[in-house]
Amino acid sequence: MHSIKNRWMYSLRYMGKLSEKPAEVQGRIFERLFKLAQIKRLTKKDMETYHKSILEYDDIKEGMALLAHREAKHLAKPMAKQMAKQLAERLAKRQAKQMAEQIATRKAQQMAEPLAKQMAEQIANSKAQQMAYQTLELFIINGTKNGATIQFLSNVTQYPEKQIREILKKNGLADNESN
Repeated sequence: MHSIKNRWMYSLRYMGKLSEKPAEVQGRIFERLFKLAQIKRLTKKDMETYHKSILEYDDIKEGMALLAHREAKHLAKPMAKQMAKQLAERLAKRQAKQMAEQIATRKAQQMAEPLAKQMAEQIANSKAQQMAYQTLELFIINGTKNGATIQFLSNVTQYPEKQIREILKKNGLADNESN
């Protein structure tokens, strides 16, 4: 019996008479069919017992489902609380980190501003000092070239005579006291 049609014909013809499922009719549908045939052959008393057992099975199944639902609901609350707590902790850590970074950035900016201002002032003062010194040197050089004496230049510039001589020497001008 290789064809499905032959298996169906055989099953329908002999199912009510067979006490065991024959090897010729394999498959899930034929197993269900054989079980139904066995149930139909039950006596009235056995049929009542069978229905009671099905009802008891359904009751047990419902009870287990209800118990599982209650247990899941009971477990879900603490799990949800725990998950919410963990999520809140992670968010709080992330926010704290961001706030710390923002504070650090602001503090760095606050510290950098006066430092930058101070550095700018120092650079400006340094430049001003360099320019003042260069102007002084030019004044001393030009004064010497125009016949001013070292003593006169010292009195006018408030620079010691020794330093005026060093400036003249550095610029290749002789110490000219006779002027």
